[in-house]
Amino acid sequence: MRPAFNGEPGKDWYLAEGTYVFAGVPGDCLGEVTLVNCSDEKVRIRRLETRPPPRKRKGRRTLEGANLQFSVRMRPGEILRTEAHFQVPPGTAPGEYDALVTCGDRKVRVEATVFEHAALAVSPGHIRIQGHSGDAVSVPITITNEGNVPVALRDVGMVWLRERDWIGRTLVYALRETQESDSYEDFANRLLHDFRRAIVSPARIQLTPMIDDPLAVGQCLTRTLDLTLPQGLQKGRLYMGFIKINETRIWLELYCNGRSISSNKRG
Repeated sequence: MRPAFNGEPGKDWYLAEGTYVFAGVPGDCLGEVTLVNCSDEKVRIRRLETRPPPRKRKGRRTLEGANLQFSVRMRPGEILRTEAHFQVPPGTAPGEYDALVTCGDRKVRVEATVFEHAALAVSPGHIRIQGHSGDAVSVPITITNEGNVPVALRDVGMVWLRERDWIGRTLVYALRETQESDSYEDFANRLLHDFRRAIVSPARIQLTPMIDDPLAVGQCLTRTLDLTLPQGLQKGRLYMGFIKINETRIWLELYCNGRSISSNKRG
């Protein structure tokens, strides 16, 4: 690992005095700091470790395991105001926090406001299945709460499927069936009819087991995604769609194989 800085902190360079304020969510808590290079050499600074302050203030929490990250190069004697990232541990609950940065003999207070952040990670993010109309297909998925607040999982009832290149294919077929004696209105009516006929009903979805309680911060859950493939699928065609687990999408590809036995694989 590359060194966090060169030069001696507190002697060759230091953080200017004051209280530095940061705000954001874990992983993206932003603010600004002022760095002073008091040496005759160029210095490079990447990060500074923080520690809890000696005294806890009323209504505020203390942070452990956080650090200030920035990547700056400073000329001799330069004073630089730069953006910094306050790297807060994942899952840090929303609230007001204090930390302390030690730079040589200097101690600088950092105040951070951590906002609520709801984030789900769903795996796999892309599902490929094969089957035909009426097939029941089951795929295991994992759902992880990567945010800093509990998340209630909403039910999913259906997924809309769209045949790949169905617009182009339908247009070509409609043109092939057009006679020289047909009017523009005849062609438009035929094309609209073919578009409607090509639309596939949504596939029914059920997630098991049923979940009543919100997913806790850091909790990982395995569920089974059960799909009932809709009527109207054409053999040899590829259908696409997506399933939303709260605000997270799982992309779905369905190949209609025309057989009565379905198979599936994850990608």
